Amino acid sequence: MGWIWDHDRAGYDGWGGHSYTSHAEFGNELSRIAGRQDWAALSILFDRHTGDPFDVPNQQAGRIAEALTALAPHMTPAWAPRTREIAAAARAAHRAGAVWHWG
Repeated sequence: MGWIWDHDRAGYDGWGGHSYTSHAEFGNELSRIAGRQDWAALSILFDRHTGDPFDVPNQQAGRIAEALTALAPHMTPAWAPRTREIAAAARAAHRAGAVWHWG
């Protein structure tokens, strides 16, 4: 089981996803390097106590894309690709003027 999200792959309508455990580990890595403002934007993706689907408002998706894009160069080589992948999905949702669905 894991999280999936829409607007994957830099603007192509599709889906991406990762296991719950892997996603939690990714959040831990981000929390180590993100500043207070970046983490405030990102925390909606990681402060989940259930696996229930949720929507990220369009403007929030834009802030997430900006934060992840800024953090990607500082991530380890193991986590940088995922950082860019999720940033691209957030950016695509934002540019489409849509909510960003996670399920």
